[in-house]
Amino acid sequence: MVAITLIPIVRMVRHVVGGTHLQYSDYWFMIDELLARGGGIEFEQLFTFRNEHPVFFAKALYLINIGLSNGSNIVQGLIVVVVVIAITYLLIHLSRATGSTDTLTTLVMAGAAASFLFAPQSVWTFYKGMSGSAWWTANLFAVIALVFVHRDRRWAAAGAAVLASISYGTGIVIWPAIAVATMIRSRRWYPPPEALVGFAATAVWYQVAGEGNSDFSFDELWLQMRVLATLIGALLPGPDRLMEYSGFAVFGTGLALAAYLAWRDKAAAVWVALFLFAVGNLALITNGRWVFLAYIIGVQGRYGTLAALVWFGWAMMLIHAARDLMARTDPGDPLVRLAPLHLLPIVAIAIAVGFGGGEELDEMREAEAAQSRLEIALRFGFSEGRQSAFGETFPDLGPRLDSIGHYPFTDTRSFDCGLAGSTLVPDSDMESIGVAVGPVPSTRAPNQIDFDVTVEQDVELDCVVVVDAALEVVGAGVQDLIGDADDPETSYEVLARDTAGPYRIIGIDQSGAQYEFVVTATGN
Repeated sequence: MVAITLIPIVRMVRHVVGGTHLQYSDYWFMIDELLARGGGIEFEQLFTFRNEHPVFFAKALYLINIGLSNGSNIVQGLIVVVVVIAITYLLIHLSRATGSTDTLTTLVMAGAAASFLFAPQSVWTFYKGMSGSAWWTANLFAVIALVFVHRDRRWAAAGAAVLASISYGTGIVIWPAIAVATMIRSRRWYPPPEALVGFAATAVWYQVAGEGNSDFSFDELWLQMRVLATLIGALLPGPDRLMEYSGFAVFGTGLALAAYLAWRDKAAAVWVALFLFAVGNLALITNGRWVFLAYIIGVQGRYGTLAALVWFGWAMMLIHAARDLMARTDPGDPLVRLAPLHLLPIVAIAIAVGFGGGEELDEMREAEAAQSRLEIALRFGFSEGRQSAFGETFPDLGPRLDSIGHYPFTDTRSFDCGLAGSTLVPDSDMESIGVAVGPVPSTRAPNQIDFDVTVEQDVELDCVVVVDAALEVVGAGVQDLIGDADDPETSYEVLARDTAGPYRIIGIDQSGAQYEFVVTATGN
């Protein structure tokens, strides 16, 4: 069983380790809130919302990671891996505790749990650890709440639901989910008071602390249903149409299974609740972002974190329903010998999930070019004023990150040979090995200039830097390969702080030898 679960986990770890140390997008705005400008941590900001969501534990994990690894995104991703391993273990444990104890079923569901939760389509939430720290911690506490429900520890389940609710906005759906599970198990068809009070209190807190941004809309309901189905099917590789159809199939059969098991098998209560919790999560996301998902960017792999729980809950309901039907079948009936066949679709889906995700990983790799540019901007002090993908202005973080040794103000990775802000005396006999076109005022930031640099000789450079008129190193280059395989050229996208020119572009190899690029054109 351990070997079955290790394969997708090890693959995801390799993806995470192959990523960038620099954190992504929303992380910087949350760290801006947490790091006081006079030094220290503003702990009250742990409770503030970001993009309509509470992110208490994500922010707490960011602070822990700063102490562990100077804020490395790779280590953040590995923390998320540990969180999801914990969820995987709990799901396998819960599947056995609810009666799926035969060896074959245990092996199938262990493999399915690892395949679904570490699906390549969900690489976003691991590769961008800042994102997964919010999504997966909410899921972890939700699953813990269901474990407590199964053990009839209702107040402990409510406590875990509170933690899920302050982890991320999707966590709020655990309240009705534990209410459903409790009603099915107790056969008392009214919601437990602690679930009603907890849900109401959390909803009020969201509305007040989240500045009233949790509006619900029934506009274009059919289109919202199609987006919801596509999000459910996002776990599978393939075109959007396949995701949509498979999502509708899982949604429809899942509701039927939930209704049947609520009547027939109270041991399946936690799986009915898990399915409804995960579908409810995706319904909230759909309602809030359906225009964005339907018309602008389409479905993104980060939503596979919730689709994974939909599919696992569906699979466990299928197993319980099949077991209940077989228990009511005459032992001599030939159908009894075919009972294990209900595991085949689960195995097939788990295998299909494991072979997808190539496009998602490619998108993550492509995003590293933007990460490299941001890293240079931070190190050289011209990150402030850059525009994020959603039009937000990047905060002035450099001095505060530097004061606590937060990456990229470390020696882990450097595009500038460690020369940022220092004075570089160019060699008098430097060889010219290429051309530089620039400087051109940047469209990304008001205080940045850009150069396009091409290496025309076979020289392996350790870095390319920009020196201004005062001989201060004010910028560096991001390497790229252009041309065909037979005649490649090495090029650099060079970014620099806009100071006083004229500028010189200098390449430095591993021995410290300097090479100059001739500036052939200048911008205004």
